[in-house]
Amino acid sequence: MSTESYALANALSAKKEKLAALLLAKLSRMKYCPASFAQQRLWFVHQMDPESSAYHLPLVLRLTGPLDVEALQRSIDQIAARHETLRTTFRSQDGNVEQVIAPRGKGLVHFTDLTGLREDERASSVKSLIEAIAARPFNLSTGPLIRVELVKQAESDYLLIVALHHIVCDGWSVGVMMREFSTLYEANARGEELLLDELPIQYADYAIWQRELLRGELLEQHTDYWRNQLAGVPLLEIPTDHTRQRTARHRAGRLSVSFTPEITRALNELAQREGVTLFMTVLAAFQLLLSQYTGQKDVSVGTVIANRGRAELEMLIGFFVNTLILRTDLSGNPTFKSLLARVRRTTLDAYQHQDLPFEKLVEDLHPDRNASGVPLLQAMLVVQNTPQHEITLAGVKAEPVPVDVGEAKFELSLALEAGAHGLKGELEYAADLFDAQTMQRLLDHFRHLLETVVARPEMPISEISLISEEELRTIGRWNYTDAYYP
Repeated sequence: MSTESYALANALSAKKEKLAALLLAKLSRMKYCPASFAQQRLWFVHQMDPESSAYHLPLVLRLTGPLDVEALQRSIDQIAARHETLRTTFRSQDGNVEQVIAPRGKGLVHFTDLTGLREDERASSVKSLIEAIAARPFNLSTGPLIRVELVKQAESDYLLIVALHHIVCDGWSVGVMMREFSTLYEANARGEELLLDELPIQYADYAIWQRELLRGELLEQHTDYWRNQLAGVPLLEIPTDHTRQRTARHRAGRLSVSFTPEITRALNELAQREGVTLFMTVLAAFQLLLSQYTGQKDVSVGTVIANRGRAELEMLIGFFVNTLILRTDLSGNPTFKSLLARVRRTTLDAYQHQDLPFEKLVEDLHPDRNASGVPLLQAMLVVQNTPQHEITLAGVKAEPVPVDVGEAKFELSLALEAGAHGLKGELEYAADLFDAQTMQRLLDHFRHLLETVVARPEMPISEISLISEEELRTIGRWNYTDAYYP
């Protein structure tokens, strides 16, 4: 057997062993059903601050048209019956956190009729309802960890308000939930019985498999990499408008951000020429922006990965997402092209060691937990290349409604999505630290920086200015001090 064939055989054997372990996990949880590493950390975070809404996932849809309320309620109940994690609560036993899965139940959707109120009263009531449902603390021990409210505003005009705790759900899961909701609603509205494909495993099986997999030599390899990569990592000292307090809780402020199709196309072309991804290109620019704001040459930014490497996990609702810390050295005044190469190397190395849960890393490094909402991180960047799933319901128009409630987990968090109309997204920031106008200026600087690097990627980073000519002219006008004296 050739060396290549031998390596391939070993790789296939390892994959089979992982799959077998994943399926056998279903038998193990008959005795013990542990929380996953991610769930365990959120459990302890919740114990320290049970009133926080930082880990709530709110979703609001406006539904206009001839809505079948019973079909909607039935569809939501079917999703909860299908995914155990939506019926899961947690308990602590001898220092270990366990999942407790409730039997299948019904009546998850609560209905509120506001049609009898005046328009101004109705608007106020809707705002209060959204805030209450999205921000009201969850009890992880008693549950439920999902809230669903259907609000009738007028004839053929409804709001569907959903809130989940992050411990049972992530962003990918919301997409899974909405796809299944669309499919089930259309069948139920037609009076048809629809059976979705049976899930091969449940989230509890994954949690057991994860703990079985991450032990021994493999765990040590991943831990050694991250221990070396993050040795002496400095906190980002982003200049703030208000004094930092040693607390993890901050009000969230949000600003919409968009970059033109021309800039997005130029970023993609630059990425292709340099053999990197769009995410790596935006990350390099974002780290350069933060370096210029802080004066630091050692810049770490977090990102998230779906962490669903197996086909069995793709259609599960649960908390799978993992956090990676991408640390880049900006010293030596490299060109932006050279900086891209550094970011590429850092990112690919991180992907090679993505299986180590962020929670295990925090456990190993023992960082100062009071320094920020999430240990080791002040800034996050997420770039999605695939648009979110559009919700289609039989004869009913479904539109997402922005939800501006909750708390900021990070000082800065930039989430972008690449689509036909360019890069668009949102900057979430800690409103107790930054004013909105400061954050808008940061976005303007980022936009100018992107325009500069796509036009001149060979430019040394020390020569890249954040200030546009228009802003320079404005600053110049402030300096006009000539005055007439008789």
